[in-house]
This record gives sequence, C-alpha cells and structure tokens, in this order.
Amino acid sequence: MTEQHDATAATAATDNALTPVKPVEAELLVITGMSGAGRSTAANALEDHGWYVIENLPPQMLGTLADLASRMPAALPKLAVVVDVRSKALFADIRDSLKALSAAGVAYRVLFLDASDDTLVRRFEQGRRPHPLQNDGRITDGITAERLLLADMKAQAEMVLDTSVMNVHQLATAVTELFSESGPVVLSLTVMSFGFKYGLPMDANYVADVRFIPNPHWIPQLRPLTGQDEAVSNFVLQDNGAAGFVDRYVHALEPVLEGYRRENKHYATIAVGCTGGKHRSVAVAIELAKRLGQLPHVTASIRHRDLGRE
Repeated sequence: MTEQHDATAATAATDNALTPVKPVEAELLVITGMSGAGRSTAANALEDHGWYVIENLPPQMLGTLADLASRMPAALPKLAVVVDVRSKALFADIRDSLKALSAAGVAYRVLFLDASDDTLVRRFEQGRRPHPLQNDGRITDGITAERLLLADMKAQAEMVLDTSVMNVHQLATAVTELFSESGPVVLSLTVMSFGFKYGLPMDANYVADVRFIPNPHWIPQLRPLTGQDEAVSNFVLQDNGAAGFVDRYVHALEPVLEGYRRENKHYATIAVGCTGGKHRSVAVAIELAKRLGQLPHVTASIRHRDLGRE
C-alpha cells in the first residue's frame, strides 16, 4: 500500500512539474512603450482587476519597489509599474535597472505597447498635446526620437501589443484577457487576419501567407462577401491545399505554444495574411483560432485587422 501511495505521489509530482502554474510570489509587470499607444488605458484596466499600479515611476526606484513587494506579497500580490520617457533623463537608466532586478533574482515581465506612427500622430493631434520628446520640433520628430530610445526595450519585451486599430475599450479588454487569468498558465492567443497590401502586423510572433489559395475575389458571386460568410469559407477551406495547410500549421505550432507556456509567456499573435485581408486570410484565421483554441491551456480570439478597408 505504501509503495502504491509513493508511486501515485511521484506521478502527481511529475504531472505538476509538467504543468506550469503562476508563482505564488508577487507579480511585477513593467509597462512601457510609445507615448500615445495606450499605457494609461492598460494601467487603468489592470487597476480595475486588483493590480496595484504606479505610473511614471523613475526606473531607479524599480529595485526598491520590487523589494517592498517581495517582503509583502500578500499586500502587493500584483504590482504593475508604468515606466516611460516622461521621466526624461532618468529613463536612460531603464536597462541597468532591469538588469539589476534580474541580478537580484526578481521575476518580472515587460509589456510593450506600440502603434503605427500615423496612429500616434493622430492621437496626439486629437488630444492637442505635444509629444514629450518633440521639444521645438514636430510630433513626428518626437516619435522618431522615442522609437530610437525604446528600440532595445521593445526587442527584449516578452509581450508587444500593437494598439493601432484598437479603441480604449478594445485595449482594456485585451489587457484584461491577458492578465486576469489564474491557476495554470494560460496562453492568450490572438489569431489575426490582415492584408499584405496594408503592411505586416508589428506585433505578430508568426506570420502565415495564404495567398497560395485560390482567390474568391475572382468569383463574381463571392467578391462582395468576406471570409466570415459561409460561402467564402467553404470555397477557401475546401481547397485541398488550404485544408492540408491548416492541419500542418496547427501541428507545427503545438510545441511552440507549449514552449511559450513553459516559459510563462502569456500572449502571442499568429497573423494570417492574404492580399487584401478580406477573404482567404479571414476564413483561414477563423479556422485556425477554432483549432488552436482546443489545445490545452490555450485561449484563442479572432481579430480581423483590415476587414472593411476595401
């Protein structure tokens, strides 16, 4: 009986070791990114879901704050810090501050919010506020300077969220879905359709090109429809090449997504592109999301970036 109990316990221990779970210690999330990309909206969404949020913190204070959180994990179980170029010269030390956290064994994640230059310009013009780095120049000068300053941060960030086509409510929802889960680590997967003629998505982890599939655009009765319509979906997915692609792509992504979960990566974007983002990419993205969402500990949502632009 004892040997059986020991074997059962060993099996359970092995199973637990293979199932990543969120650590019981306090979580530290560093939010940064381009001015105008939605940092305050993200911070408000987190605060609404129980996070303790500090905005515009000088990077030099990250270590002190992390130490406080580690000493009082019950009081500060979820701590989010917004660090950005508003701290001016102090921001130059952000890389050293993050390295110091790693050296001290402090676990943290970085969420980087980005948007296209055109979107950022429009948001600053609507808000009638200057860019914090434009000085006597134009808004675009400030954006260019900020991109150069943040290039390393974006490259090292675990999560990059492109907010170009999001309103404040969509961004708040995305952040909520990303950080409100509990228990086993859940990978929130966004499957995005897009049109190559409008440019590649900035925040895609993987990009699939489905322009090899016959184009419904050339079928008169299908042209005005979209990949959300059953007639177009059937036309696209019943093509032998499309069916085989979806099967093999899902199979190829399985170990990748499981690896993301093992490394506590909570968010990933799979982009699927065709010429205009109306027919093929939309139909394939919907099917991929359906299939990927059936994988263990994966949630999949759909986003059609360019649908309606034609």
